[in-house]
Amino acid sequence: MLTFNTILPYLQQGAGRTRPGAKLMHSFYGKSIQHRNQIEEVFGDEYPKYLDKDRPREQPEHKKYRREVYENVYRGFKNRIIGALDYIRQADDFDVQYPTTDVPEEDSLRTYTGKNFSPEGNLVEWFFTNVKSDYVDDPNAVLLILPLEPTFSDVDYPRPQALIIPSSDVWMFRRGKFAVLVSSEKTLLPNDLPDSPTGNVLIFVDQDSYTIARQTGMSTNENGQLMAGWDILGIESYYDLEGNPLGQTFNPPLHYCATIPARKLGLRRVKKNGKGEEYYESLVADALPHIRLGQRNQSDITVETNFHVASKEWRKSNGKCKAPGCIGGIIHIRDDAKGSKSGEPGAIIDVRECQQCKGSGFYDAGGGLGIMYVDGGEAKTPTDQGNNTSGGAPGGFIPRPIEALKTFVEEFKRNTEEAYSTINMQFIRTTPYDQSGTSKRYDRQEMLRDLIVQGVHLVDLASFAFECIDAQRFGPSGRAGEQVPEVLAPVRIDLENAELTREELNNAKDKKYDPTLVEAYEKKMLLYTTGEHSDEYRRYVLRTVCDPYKDNTDEMKAYLLGMEYRNPESPQQKTAIERLYFSINFDGLVADALREDPDFWQLDTQKQYTEIQRRNVLLVGPKAVGPMATGAGGSFPVLEPLSLKPPVDVQQVEQILDKQ
Repeated sequence: MLTFNTILPYLQQGAGRTRPGAKLMHSFYGKSIQHRNQIEEVFGDEYPKYLDKDRPREQPEHKKYRREVYENVYRGFKNRIIGALDYIRQADDFDVQYPTTDVPEEDSLRTYTGKNFSPEGNLVEWFFTNVKSDYVDDPNAVLLILPLEPTFSDVDYPRPQALIIPSSDVWMFRRGKFAVLVSSEKTLLPNDLPDSPTGNVLIFVDQDSYTIARQTGMSTNENGQLMAGWDILGIESYYDLEGNPLGQTFNPPLHYCATIPARKLGLRRVKKNGKGEEYYESLVADALPHIRLGQRNQSDITVETNFHVASKEWRKSNGKCKAPGCIGGIIHIRDDAKGSKSGEPGAIIDVRECQQCKGSGFYDAGGGLGIMYVDGGEAKTPTDQGNNTSGGAPGGFIPRPIEALKTFVEEFKRNTEEAYSTINMQFIRTTPYDQSGTSKRYDRQEMLRDLIVQGVHLVDLASFAFECIDAQRFGPSGRAGEQVPEVLAPVRIDLENAELTREELNNAKDKKYDPTLVEAYEKKMLLYTTGEHSDEYRRYVLRTVCDPYKDNTDEMKAYLLGMEYRNPESPQQKTAIERLYFSINFDGLVADALREDPDFWQLDTQKQYTEIQRRNVLLVGPKAVGPMATGAGGSFPVLEPLSLKPPVDVQQVEQILDKQ
């Protein structure tokens, strides 16, 4: 249970835009922010500072040029990884299954976490919209589930909200024990501008209880120290019999959760101390070194291309090194005017190598983009009029082979491939067309297994959110846990494409696999080809549910129909005949329903079946044959006795008798 002494140090030091001292912060606070900033810098649009460190001798103007032409070709890397996590929710075995309870629908957990839960939609939509990206960007951020506003009466259900607190606002976090978090909400202090509130909102939570402290003001005490005023949830005043205030008590509200309703988003825990403080690294952490190397390669490729794979420019010059006092690469250190060191004014007391030209005596730009100056020599021409010149070209470019650019490109490709393969995501970047379908399928297994691990973790976080919301809403009434849904972690994540599915479908048909397996491949192929909302795909799915003879060919259906007509007076066979006609006419029945009712697909499956069954009865008549048929709608047709041999060879009995 929270105590006032526990939260007091944070209230004293955490007002306004300030943060408390290091002793009140968790041990990995700085490292968590640094990791988030590294990810932001690597995948951002701005020129990263670490590229300047790779070229320490380049002149400022050359570094400026690199910054101006910089384009981050890895900008989409992180988005592709985040997009790959969508496979988890799209898996056919991912589901949220609510139990059946007697809680009224309007008060149920299903309704509360439904479409009106957040601006994004239901809780699952909110989760995969927000948590999915922050899981990659900021793994030390915290998922918090709490009701931020108190209820107006005891009969109202609390209204928990789901929040993501960035790592910079996680002052203290000890897993399962205690957390101090800063809300994104700000309060308006007396001296604040209306659109620039600065007051902090601090959230404290432990295993049993929580409280929210909203800053109300700032003042200075008699010692000149800043003091903050707070509105704290759980502070209650008590009075004597005459109504005079006697003091205050602190009774923080309970959250009724099994543990603190806050979890860090990360999966890969790198460090942990004995206090329960943790540090996580992102899913893309191992790829960052390769990406930084690839960015350096790309910057070099851009410069080389813009300068036409130009070599370093050189010019003949009589101008020497421009460093003050440099003569031929040597700087003479002289005594002062009083000769205080040597006794002789202006005497040479030391000789040093020039640090700018490194003793060459000529100006050097220091990098591949600068101009290199060479000695013009002392030769004179007959008409030089005293000017020093030399023969040959006055300047040019040092030839450089194209292999340098090729090397940059090869290194860039290698580092890019390493970045993807390090996190087992290489197949979201390219499709290896030169491999067989079987080879591609096996090569995707590493990515599949990794996504399953990520999926289990994200599903666990989603389940945690459902459990906390249920406990906070229904815990006070003693009914916590009755409505918590089961969030099924996917294990059949589909990473294949239409090409591989077509190959598997053909293989299943050629080898006469079980019809159920063939049906699964056909359904997937239709999904790739026509889409989930197409009439063709929906009709196929409806057939798998409603058609009792979906696995039989037309020839087999004709054979079975003939068999039933051998004794059509039997009630069982009348039903069988009707079912066979239903299967034979299925596509036409659905087409008629769609033509007359455009909203046919909006009906549930039972209503769709009832409608096409009604149309089938109108088409083939009631369950009666010949003279027994009565009423509107006609009757089943009457056939002569048949002798059925193979399904494709149907002969009348009289013909067989005549031949005999």
